[in-house]
Amino acid sequence: MNEIETKDIFRGAYLLCMGGTLHETKLADSRQVTFVIEGKNLEQKDIQYHTGHALVNPIQLRETLNLLRDLIFEMWNAA
Repeated sequence: MNEIETKDIFRGAYLLCMGGTLHETKLADSRQVTFVIEGKNLEQKDIQYHTGHALVNPIQLRETLNLLRDLIFEMWNAA
């Protein structure tokens, strides 16, 4: 199982839409959030993301972005 850390909310949402699971969220400097995502074939999906070949269901992406935004705001409010 692969693991990727990212501060990019769009990258994180894409990887989650492609079958990854959110393993951990880290808060640094009380504002910077890092998502730790794990799953199979994440490196291949990450390459597709970075090379512009990523395809994802737009409704699923929107819902996942909303989920990650909610997590960020919860972490900021708790800090």
